[in-house]
Amino acid sequence: MLFKIYQLLKKARIIFLTKLLNYFFISSYAITSPFFPRIAYRHNLDKSIDQNKLNHYLTYMHLIKGWFYKESAELFIWMDYIHKVNNVKGNLFEIGTFQGKSAILLGLLANNEKVGLCDIFRTQKDKEAVIKHINVFFKDQGFIEIYHKSSNDLLDSEFNNCRLFHIDGDHSYEQAYKDLKLASKLIIEQGIIIVDDFFNIDHPGVTEAAGKILAEDKTLSPLLIGFSKLFICKAEYYEWYINQLNKTESHKFISNSLLRIEEKEFFNHKIKTLKVKRIY
Repeated sequence: MLFKIYQLLKKARIIFLTKLLNYFFISSYAITSPFFPRIAYRHNLDKSIDQNKLNHYLTYMHLIKGWFYKESAELFIWMDYIHKVNNVKGNLFEIGTFQGKSAILLGLLANNEKVGLCDIFRTQKDKEAVIKHINVFFKDQGFIEIYHKSSNDLLDSEFNNCRLFHIDGDHSYEQAYKDLKLASKLIIEQGIIIVDDFFNIDHPGVTEAAGKILAEDKTLSPLLIGFSKLFICKAEYYEWYINQLNKTESHKFISNSLLRIEEKEFFNHKIKTLKVKRIY
């Protein structure tokens, strides 16, 4: 009994400390203040991104609730860089926003482009957290649209022409498949669909849905798997993306020095797989 009480107090203390740190470090003052330490990441190739905000986000993103991690964020930045240097323009969209952890990054990557966020928001606190985080990072939020509803209720006319489409909503097979079908209609020719929790044993439905869509729709091709994310592109741009990934240097985007990149056969394509080396 005493041990259970101790565990509860410990958990409460961690939650309180996290909230306290979030209050101080995820704030407009912290972003602009020189007194808050932040890591100087090497993502300074794209002058359209506010590097100070990006570095602050990557340094303190762990204080925002959610299951979106630094290596995944850096993959987004890498893909965004490929788009920017090749003048690929389009909107950015996300199904499954929770408290805005990945949504902030989409906002930072947008360059005179729109950002759409779709979530049913299971609690009002989740939506309030998203709005709070958006207000902290962006003075002008006019380019960000929040769709408080199921992705099943999204209309094609509401949001389209997407160059990045992040799927992190309902992880059931049925819903993941519907979201993939929707994304395949809304991306531009050089657009990318990013599927969360691919190969995650806790969410097998996501992998099943992605496998089905790739088997059915030959206009789509798997491109890259890394840090629980699957990147899908249009089949006609598969070779183009492989060349772009080979041309750019991964170490300029992925800060983990133990990164290991391999080529694997997947759905009749050679795809890039990214993982961190194990140290024994």
